[in-house]
This record gives sequence, C-alpha cells and structure tokens, in this order.
Amino acid sequence: MHERSPRRRRPVGRLGALGALAVLAAPVSGCGAAAPTRWVPPAQVSWQWQLSGDLDLTVPADVYDVDLFTTTERQVAQLHAAGRKVICYVSAGSYEPDRPDSA
Repeated sequence: MHERSPRRRRPVGRLGALGALAVLAAPVSGCGAAAPTRWVPPAQVSWQWQLSGDLDLTVPADVYDVDLFTTTERQVAQLHAAGRKVICYVSAGSYEPDRPDSA
C-alpha cells in the first residue's frame, strides 16, 4: 500500500479569482431568450483594487475592484458614467466581525 502525500493547494491568481467571479455573476437567460453578452477584460486592462479608505475616483483605471459594503451606489454610478467597469469584493465563507452581515 502506498502512502499518500498531502495534497498541495495552488493559490488562485488574481485574474483567476476575478474570472471565477465574472462567471458566477453572469446573468442566466430564460428559455428562448438571447444569451446576454458577458464582458471579458482584455489582456492589457488597467485595475484599481481599493478595499479600504476613501475611494479615489480619479485613478485612471479601466476597472475598479471595490468593497461591496463601503462603496456607495452613487460612487458606482460615477465610475460607470466615466466608462469604468466595477467589480465588488465580498468575502464569502469567512467571518469578519465588523461587517454588516456578520450576524
């Protein structure tokens, strides 16, 4: 009998995780409906990943990755109006006691 070596976990890269989020967030079309188009970030897209502090809307990035709970609808609308894509970060499966969904 062979002894199994422990399984190594490979960390998911930033783009891999974001790609998974894009797939999970994609809308599902109903029977007979045309499939919605899904935005896929191009290879040379610029990113602003800001999860804390006052959101700086002046960074000339194509995509903003922002915190789901601290970013306002108005800020998202401002980014969209400026032609930016917005991704909201949310931690699923972990406990963060200071979050509004911690209960």
